[in-house]
Amino acid sequence: IIVLLILAGVTISIVLHTGIIDNSQKAVNTYQAQAKNETETLDYLQDKFGLYISYLDNINGKENQKIITDKEYAYYNPVIPVGFKAVNTENASWKIVEDKELGKIVEGWNDGLVIEDKDGNQFVWVPCYISSEKDEEIEDIDKLVEYKKTLGQQNYVITDLTQVQEEYLPEGINEESQIKKYGGFYIARYEAGIPESLPNAIKPKPEQTPENKEDMEKIRNVQGVPVSKKNQVPWNDITYTQAKLNAESMYNNDKIADDVKNKVKSGLVTGTMWDTTLSWLEKTGSVKDDEINNNSTSWGNYRDSTIPRVTLYSVYDDFKTGIEWIEKTSTKPDKGSNAKEFYWLLKTGNTEYTKRNNIYDLAGNLWEWTYEIFNISSNCVFRGGSFGNNGDMTASYRSNNGNSNFTSLDIGFRVALYISE
Repeated sequence: IIVLLILAGVTISIVLHTGIIDNSQKAVNTYQAQAKNETETLDYLQDKFGLYISYLDNINGKENQKIITDKEYAYYNPVIPVGFKAVNTENASWKIVEDKELGKIVEGWNDGLVIEDKDGNQFVWVPCYISSEKDEEIEDIDKLVEYKKTLGQQNYVITDLTQVQEEYLPEGINEESQIKKYGGFYIARYEAGIPESLPNAIKPKPEQTPENKEDMEKIRNVQGVPVSKKNQVPWNDITYTQAKLNAESMYNNDKIADDVKNKVKSGLVTGTMWDTTLSWLEKTGSVKDDEINNNSTSWGNYRDSTIPRVTLYSVYDDFKTGIEWIEKTSTKPDKGSNAKEFYWLLKTGNTEYTKRNNIYDLAGNLWEWTYEIFNISSNCVFRGGSFGNNGDMTASYRSNNGNSNFTSLDIGFRVALYISE
C-alpha cells in the first residue's frame, strides 16, 4: 500500500508539473482545427473540381445537365438532356478554358456538339440567344447568333415574314423557353430516316413495286418512329400531317423510358430554328452568305452539283415511279446533258460534301417540312432545296406549294429535339 501511495504521488506530481493535461488538450484542439481545415479544403477542392467535371454522359441521368456544373457560363455551356451523351469530344475538352477574346468559356461550345441517345440517334447543338431577354446579360454577344426568323431567299409568293407563322406547337414544346434557359437548341444531325421496322417502305419487294404515285404514298406515308442516323434511307413521299406526327412520336412512344419522356420532346423544325441554324453556320465561317441565299451547290446534293464521290445512292428519272436503291460506288455525272438525266437522292450523311458544323444535308437532298404555315393559303412550308432541283433553290428557300396532305419524292423532314422544363 505504501509503495502504491508513493507511486501515485509521483504520478500526480508528474501530471501536475509537466503539463500533460494541458498538452493533451492542446493536441486535441490542434487535431480538431486541422480536421476542420481539411474538411474545408476538401469541400473547396470538390467545388472547384465540380466545375471541371464534364457531364458528357447523361444516358442514365434524371435531370437535364449542363456539361459544366458552373452555371455562370450559360451561353458557352451546352446542356446534355436526359437519355443522351456527347459523342464528338475528340476535338474539344468541354472544360472551362481561357479564350483571348471571350475570357472563360466551355471549350467546343460553338463547334457543333453532337449528342446521341441509346439507340444511336444524333442531334447537333445550335447556340443562340433571344434578344429581348438576354441582350444586357451576354458578354461578347457578337460571337453568338440571335434566335430569329429571316426571309432568306424569296419565292414567287412569300415576300415578307408576316406571311409565315409557326403552327401551334404541341403541349410541352416551347423552343423559346429552352433557349432562355439553356442558350441554344438541338436539331437532328441527319434528315429523318426510315426505321428498319418498315422494310417495305425502304425498298419494296418486286411484287410490291408501285405502279403509280398513290401506291407509293401508301408505302411511305405511314406511321412510324423516324431515326436520325448515318446512311439511312431518307423518309420522303410523306405528307406534312404524317411527318409531324412521326417527328413528335420519336420521344413519345412505348419504347422510350418515362425519365426521357419527361425531359425531352421532339417535333419538326420550326422556321425560326431553320433560319437561326443557317445564320450560325455563316457566323462560324462554315458557309458564306452567297452559299446560303444564291447558290448552294457547294454544300448540297442538287441536280447541277458535282459531288466528288458518293456511295449507296439511288437514281430517279421522270419515266419511273418510286426509287430503286442501288449499292454502288460511283462518281456523279458531270454538269451537262448527261447529269440532267439523273436525280441522285443520297442516303443520310452519305458524303462529307454536304456537312457543315456536323449537320448534314441542310442544303439539297430533300426539301424538309417545317412547322411554318403560309398565312394566305394555310399551306404548309418546306425549306431548302432537293436533289431534283438546281442549286439556285437554296438552303434558305421557303416554299408554300404544299398543303398538309401533299407528298413528293423531293420532300422529307428533319426532327428537332425540344428540352422540357
